[in-house]
Amino acid sequence: MHPDDEVLADLQRHGSDLSAEHTLEHYLYFQDAASASEACAELEADGFKISRSGEAGKPNSFLVLAAISLVPERQHVIALSDQLEALALKFGGEYDGWEAAIVRGAS
Repeated sequence: MHPDDEVLADLQRHGSDLSAEHTLEHYLYFQDAASASEACAELEADGFKISRSGEAGKPNSFLVLAAISLVPERQHVIALSDQLEALALKFGGEYDGWEAAIVRGAS
């Protein structure tokens, strides 16, 4: 099972409508501000909104929280995670997955 499958299953289990658009927040960590800044520039060029960028509360750790809105279809979410994993590695960082708020369907 892919880690993204677990997040999708949790969303569904908690009543989220996976056919509706969600805002996915992706967590990336870098060793320095320069690497985080370069990653932010690429993320923004790819359509992400940077929700937060700054020190992560421990030495040599900078968090980039990148948000994007989409319908969380499995194949697209996995491709996105793979893309962000590669981006993090490119700048010596680490991709730590994503989360999304529950989105209820129209009733």
